[in-house]
Amino acid sequence: MKTFLLFLLACTASFAQDFTLTQTGKLVSKKDTKVDYIILHSPGITADTLYASAKKYIETKSSDSQIAIKSEDAGKVLIYETSNAPMSASGDVNYTASFTTSLEFKDGKARITYGNINMYTTSTNAEKTNYPLTSIYNSKGKVTDQKAKNLIESYFSAYTKTLITALKSDGKIVSADW
Repeated sequence: MKTFLLFLLACTASFAQDFTLTQTGKLVSKKDTKVDYIILHSPGITADTLYASAKKYIETKSSDSQIAIKSEDAGKVLIYETSNAPMSASGDVNYTASFTTSLEFKDGKARITYGNINMYTTSTNAEKTNYPLTSIYNSKGKVTDQKAKNLIESYFSAYTKTLITALKSDGKIVSADW
């Protein structure tokens, strides 16, 4: 068990590529806030293999949530849309998101970008309310809702880590289940 936990820690550390939310409601790389993407480096893995792994992962995940491929160019680009992805539940309010993931492939690397991000809150009476990402900051650029900012950044960073793991493991979803 200790070996497994050490392995997970090492994997997490090697994927330490996170996103941060800007005042304009855009996700950018925490390492370089001038770019809105993260690069996965996979030396020795062809673009076709990375693409096939991504497609396999998406097909596996599409049964869990509403995922639809919007555009693809085999071995080069794969764009898919995720709808109503559960982000978190906090008391009487549930947070969900809809977003587009764009994957671009070259031999030995993949570029991951998120766009068209819409976050919603749903109360216990099933009322769905749009929660604009720009509302997390005030007009002076100060964070007004740190909890929501942390939720968004944590969700997309974790989603990216899962996607990276799937790309590196031939599209298989890593699970702790026996």
